[in-house]
Amino acid sequence: MLDRIAFLSRPVPKTEAVAVPALGGEVMVRQMTIAERDKLEIANAGDKGRYFRPRMVVASAVDETGAPLFTDADVEALSMLAGDALEPIVDAAIRLNKYSTKEVADLEGE
Repeated sequence: MLDRIAFLSRPVPKTEAVAVPALGGEVMVRQMTIAERDKLEIANAGDKGRYFRPRMVVASAVDETGAPLFTDADVEALSMLAGDALEPIVDAAIRLNKYSTKEVADLEGE
């Protein structure tokens, strides 16, 4: 049985290197914390999923030290990229964060 200390010991979120052929390289994708996931979901609810994919990239793309690659200020610029530049990152983030098909549809505003 987990005790409080074991539960709150802050396990390191999982990361995965993801190939992004459209950009000719790889991006590290990290599991979101609960706070990051809540922020993403609240923001998407506010605009009915308009920026779901760029926000998912902002929330989950990190550098080799685990620091975010992007900020909320990058959402608009990321939304202007071709889909094949973001989809591998988004797909990995959905898988790492265990989003269900219904949750993804809700986040996309469907």
